[in-house]
Amino acid sequence: MGKFRNTALAAALGVSTVIPAQAADMNIVYATFLGPNASLVKDGVVVFLDYVKEHSDGAIDYTLHSGGSLLSATGMLEGIRDGIADGGQILGVYNPAELPVTNVVMGLAPAMTSDPRAVAAALTEYILLECPRCIGEYEENNVQYIGSWATSRYAMLCAAPVNGLDSLKGRKVRASGEWAGIGAALGMTPVTMSLGDTYEALQRGQVDCTLGEINWMTNNSFGDVAKYGIELDQGISYIGPVFSLRKDMWDDLSDEHKQVFYEGTARGMINGAIQTVASNQDAKDMADEKGWVIAPPSDDIKEKLETVPPKVRAALISRSEQLGIENSEAIIDGFLAKLEKWDEIVAKTPDQDALVEQVMIEIYDKL
Repeated sequence: MGKFRNTALAAALGVSTVIPAQAADMNIVYATFLGPNASLVKDGVVVFLDYVKEHSDGAIDYTLHSGGSLLSATGMLEGIRDGIADGGQILGVYNPAELPVTNVVMGLAPAMTSDPRAVAAALTEYILLECPRCIGEYEENNVQYIGSWATSRYAMLCAAPVNGLDSLKGRKVRASGEWAGIGAALGMTPVTMSLGDTYEALQRGQVDCTLGEINWMTNNSFGDVAKYGIELDQGISYIGPVFSLRKDMWDDLSDEHKQVFYEGTARGMINGAIQTVASNQDAKDMADEKGWVIAPPSDDIKEKLETVPPKVRAALISRSEQLGIENSEAIIDGFLAKLEKWDEIVAKTPDQDALVEQVMIEIYDKL
């Protein structure tokens, strides 16, 4: 993609890139399982789609179905594969059979403490440039992986007051997949449940708490039913391709339009990661007004959380061996090497446009 270098630079600097329109107009039906006010959607997905629309010279438009109105988190991969949607956010943990290698890469989520900009860029680079097995998994399901996104560090959001390790012991917590390890480490009972069912489950007492971002109190209205939060400062969900397209649709795009998708993804990825952190602070700023109690983790909670990362890694390797996934340790270490690289890039590149440009240079220009 070196021939599009000037286009990428112009995009990062906010300069309009105009390309010839294709003969046939295209309307992309895009699906998210999060609501329209979630940072992932309004600050990531919408930024991506708006950029593609604006810079395709009228050739590409989109229709966004958010909040699970078209496809749920559990049905997203199948729905894109079968053409119900043309693209969407795929939460790989719900597709362990279809995305086994991808789930090894994403299985470290409960141990993550890095900047979400670094996590999203590292996952995107690793999958696109160094994990052909990951790409193959998506292509087998008619999905073109374009890029990922990452949340801020997780918290424990509860329906009743919580103020230390003893207050969590024995409580039921929504924690899917590898996230169950955090619940177990804190003496809680993990419950597998989709995000879409969690509000009602908290309301009815089917679960006492959920792992999630502080901004869920506003973005997903969880503050109505879970007014008490503990900032764990550990665990980042980097949920697979938030930016994706049906493979058969992608294959019909011109190289110029594919480049616009890459540019839009870079912008949505970085902006979304920045804004999810900002929206956490917004939620904390309104805590007194809303009657929410958000506390830092107690020392005994911190101590228990320190036991999680090695257990997560060991569990990932063991599960991979049981599933017949070869070289799982190399997969994990390969991703962690990319994360170390992007931790350094993010630390020395605070400017948003400059970081978008780095994403283009280090990832999309190499495709």
